[in-house]
Amino acid sequence: MDIKKISVVMLLMSCLNVSVQAEQPAAEEYRQMFQSGKFYLEYSIRDYDLIRNSYGREEKKIKPGVDDDSEEMGVAHGNGGSFCALGGFQSMQPIGSGVTYAVANDGNGRIQNFKKIIKKHGVSFWGFEIGGSQKANVIPRLMYKDGKYYRFAAGFGMVGKDSKNDQAIMLPEEDLKSPELNPLEGWAYIRTELALPLEFSVFNYRDSFLDSVSMVEMPVYQESTERNIGKKTYNCDKYIAKEKFGESDKVNEFIYYALYKEGKLALIQKYRVPKVGEEEIVEEIFVRDISAQLPENSFEFSNEIPVFAAGMGDVNDFLGIPVQVGVLGGNVNAK
Repeated sequence: MDIKKISVVMLLMSCLNVSVQAEQPAAEEYRQMFQSGKFYLEYSIRDYDLIRNSYGREEKKIKPGVDDDSEEMGVAHGNGGSFCALGGFQSMQPIGSGVTYAVANDGNGRIQNFKKIIKKHGVSFWGFEIGGSQKANVIPRLMYKDGKYYRFAAGFGMVGKDSKNDQAIMLPEEDLKSPELNPLEGWAYIRTELALPLEFSVFNYRDSFLDSVSMVEMPVYQESTERNIGKKTYNCDKYIAKEKFGESDKVNEFIYYALYKEGKLALIQKYRVPKVGEEEIVEEIFVRDISAQLPENSFEFSNEIPVFAAGMGDVNDFLGIPVQVGVLGGNVNAK
């Protein structure tokens, strides 16, 4: 065999040894699922910026990727954060990795609740299984259905003792931008609260509830590797994402690591890139459940829930007189 033939054979062999990198097979399945508009998702959030700056948890030395669901992890994060009032109570919504969000989306609507029970700062918050057995005082926190937005009393931590305390306020979609809306009811934030975290833009570039809060470029796939966290090894897809906030011209670069265990998405890590060659963890999404199959009766309620009109600056709103406009649940589906 002459030198030219040897060179060709060696070239072919080297080509065969090059690993072909591609996303995990489930990535495209998730993309199709989100884009179909029908999905069920449970996730928890851990925000490292607020742990350090707002709650002074740096001494706790929380390790990225280690799933600690203790009450200490019940911290706030920036996806929402409204201060709302309903039924005479006011409560800052509890948001953060101490809470597991349960979200069902059927293409025509979205319903969201806290699933995990957590005690934080003397206030108890709890949730329910979407589509499961619902007791009188266990109702969701937010819903969009058939062109209407709903806020539920229990969603603000206003734990009722019986069905009389179960209530919702409703706002037609066409009134969402009305300057007459009662600001304490938090309608300005409801779409942001219903939107999925930006990390899911890896699969769902423009979530239907994500408005112009930030300018997010479509994350670009970079490579697939293995990533070790503690004693666990994950299959990992790496993405580069760029975000432009508000009217500023500043563009921030982030890295998203989508980590899979046994072929299923388990964790998404978000890192800021302050400068070339450096990474600083910002946020983690722990995926508890992800499926194209919605729980049965996801948008139905076993108990009757009175629905009141959103405050629109009229006499009733000024006097604090709630105006009932309908009922959810019982023999009446969400309409």
